[in-house]
Amino acid sequence: MTISATTQGLRPGVTTSSNRPATPFEGQMIYETDTDKTLVYSGSAWLYSSTPQTTEQGAWTSFTPTFKFGSTAAATSSTYGFYTVINKLLILQAGFVASGAQAAGSLNFTLPNSFSISEGRDYQRLGQLYAYDASPPTQYVGIPYVNGSDGAVLYAFSQSGSGTALSNTAPFTFAVNDELDLHLTVRIP
Repeated sequence: MTISATTQGLRPGVTTSSNRPATPFEGQMIYETDTDKTLVYSGSAWLYSSTPQTTEQGAWTSFTPTFKFGSTAAATSSTYGFYTVINKLLILQAGFVASGAQAAGSLNFTLPNSFSISEGRDYQRLGQLYAYDASPPTQYVGIPYVNGSDGAVLYAFSQSGSGTALSNTAPFTFAVNDELDLHLTVRIP
């Protein structure tokens, strides 16, 4: 049996962003050739992959990560952050290079773009953490956890028998050129 695109399956209207239908109906679907987006009319607006849960698969979004020690922003000479969402799976990498001594307190990190995590319990393991002490050169590997009470701020714990919180002095005293890299793969609501 031969499948014909003109007789089987959904086929959205093909147009450009400047030539969208003047009087669309709720549920109407179009494909814009100039933006490479598929849109659906909600009854009041055209909806497409600009919302976090429907980000185009494989598309990476850069963001400026927010790292804090206690309530004070981390002292950094550089930061990086990027993420993608595939269905409701958030894949994220972020990190920084320290520019000096850090304020006292445990490390926390706020997710980009108002994401929240729905893992169902406090301190759910979410990925991998890498810390590098530049002097003397020493590497540490740990596990980031989510704070289940707010679903947004991550608390990173070093890999130790006691689960010591990663802080300005643990597993080492953060100073110039020390690094932190965070890798997450987690479900979002």
